[in-house]
Amino acid sequence: MITLTPRDNRILLLAHEQQFILQDHVDLLYPKGETGRRNARRRVQVLVANRFLKRDASPVFQSTGLLRLTETGKKLALQNGARRFLVPRRISVAEQQHDAFVTNVRLRLESLWNGTFV
Repeated sequence: MITLTPRDNRILLLAHEQQFILQDHVDLLYPKGETGRRNARRRVQVLVANRFLKRDASPVFQSTGLLRLTETGKKLALQNGARRFLVPRRISVAEQQHDAFVTNVRLRLESLWNGTFV
């Protein structure tokens, strides 16, 4: 079993709120530069290996795929303050592209604005 860091919890909350995240989104949560990128990728591997996240194929993001929560990851995200909501049907390719873009913008704005995203 691993000890989850506050950043791990942030990754799980983000994956819960957005229904999926990309490796690029996780990279934005780490310091800029090659070391930050390597650490982000390593941490995702740890979260996948410990069954908090799973990788799903995507026709849009073929090189990296989508990162989604497992049932264990969902339970942990809810315990750590994630909001409960109805999960809609499987999202379309167009929605995946849109949501990935919105998540990217959201993460970039967080460094400039401390508002709550709903």
